[in-house]
Amino acid sequence: MRVTVYATKTRILGYLLFAIGLLPFYLLPVWAGVLYEFYAFEPWQVGMLLAADTGGGTIASLAARLWITRANWRRAVLISLACAVLVNSLSTFSDSFTALFLLRMLAGIAAGCFMAVVYAMFSSSENPDREFSIALALQVLLGAAAIYSMPIFLKHFGPGSLFAVVAIVTIAPMLIAANCPTGVNSVAEQSPSLRNISRYVWAGLAAIALVFLSLSCIWVAMERLGSAAGFDGSVVTTVVAASMLFSFLGAAAPAITINLTTRKVQLSVSYVSLAIAIFTVGNNSTVLLFALGLCIYNFFYSFIIPFQTAWLAQSDLSGATAVLVPVAQGLGVTVGPIVGGYLLGDGNVTGVIVASSAFLALSYICAKCAGDPIRRV
Repeated sequence: MRVTVYATKTRILGYLLFAIGLLPFYLLPVWAGVLYEFYAFEPWQVGMLLAADTGGGTIASLAARLWITRANWRRAVLISLACAVLVNSLSTFSDSFTALFLLRMLAGIAAGCFMAVVYAMFSSSENPDREFSIALALQVLLGAAAIYSMPIFLKHFGPGSLFAVVAIVTIAPMLIAANCPTGVNSVAEQSPSLRNISRYVWAGLAAIALVFLSLSCIWVAMERLGSAAGFDGSVVTTVVAASMLFSFLGAAAPAITINLTTRKVQLSVSYVSLAIAIFTVGNNSTVLLFALGLCIYNFFYSFIIPFQTAWLAQSDLSGATAVLVPVAQGLGVTVGPIVGGYLLGDGNVTGVIVASSAFLALSYICAKCAGDPIRRV
């Protein structure tokens, strides 16, 4: 199998892009509270706004399949980063639902473009499991820092600071974007058309979409689940932020465990553990039990992603299948917040747990049907 060895600075750029690309997703629990309390939007509007970034990213990732094997990656990264900084900055001054929705969609499209480059780049690396694991670990660290610091920014600078922070952080990779490969000569084979993609790969993509739908559905409800149990708001925020440490450990773990057993075993362990976490969070009689469920959730949420990503990304070295992975992920995290937001709007906390559990079970069935897409394409 052809692999590409990238320079250290190029890999660091990839890690930064990967970390920043999904920062809005990590902020969803805080974002939900801000949209309800500061902007006073209706439940359906909150659900749409929570899904706007990921929806735009999904559209961009799907479109990337058309240009990822032809365009200059360096130019694409620079343009999309500049657009992301611009629309995030404009979001700080908007309080209209329509304007904010359009701006968040554009922010998601911009992020989806540079994320597509990262997926294509790492999928052809010598060790994609390790690269995605390290990138995710950095992503989790950044997400935890953002969640922990957001209450401070909101208190002193208002709701617009939520978008300002994302804009400022997005500037960082622009400083080393010159290290991005052009991508023009990096592909070894032509990408297959959608109709020629193996049914096993489609099953794998469905498994990824469903697991992200399950986890994002309950993720946006974490703050409300804690409040429904009678826990103080500041305590819930602290527990959510602290549990991100386990998310970091889960993201870093695949780089260590990949040679200990097969991906199949580690994926199965992840699914079972996530089911336990969802049940625990949904039946929290004490803060300790709530924290335990969150820690298990965050560890295995991050643990499963590098395996699923590399699992399918390696099925096509052109990078065209790799960019379908964020499409599947984006579909999940687009629909998940809408479902979770709708159920929460009706006060149906139990419904969130049931829905999340059902989507997780369906994801596992699809994963079992997919088997090993790499060996079947």
